[in-house]
Amino acid sequence: MGKILSIGDKFPEYKKTAVVSIEAGKEFAEITSEDHKNESKWMVMFWYPKDFTFALCSVVLAVATSEKMEGNYIYGLAIGLTVTASAFSVGGITGGAFNPAVYLGPMLMDTFTGGSSISHIILYLVGPLAGGALAAIIYKILNSD
Repeated sequence: MGKILSIGDKFPEYKKTAVVSIEAGKEFAEITSEDHKNESKWMVMFWYPKDFTFALCSVVLAVATSEKMEGNYIYGLAIGLTVTASAFSVGGITGGAFNPAVYLGPMLMDTFTGGSSISHIILYLVGPLAGGALAAIIYKILNSD
């Protein structure tokens, strides 16, 4: 695992195999940081936290708050595995930005001490908040009874 990014660090170079299609025989392809040169790094950094925050919130809602899961004690394992999968898969790219509170404090302290990390606040707030809101909406739709 590479260096974990801090606020304001340069977007890292990477080359990974990823699922890119549902078409038979074309499911996997190599993706690199070069693929995102035409896109803003902010757009790429928005999607990872949104997706993994969505996954984490969905798991928490499904296993820890659902009445259907009452008396089942797997919630800690399910939540822990989701956090672990998130950290290992995109933690090195996003710095683990799956919870706005994790970055809000350090960003504010950096700003108060003369830093400029507050300029990235949208990146670290919008993605995770969108993922959490989407998880809540889908959970409400699926569990409307």
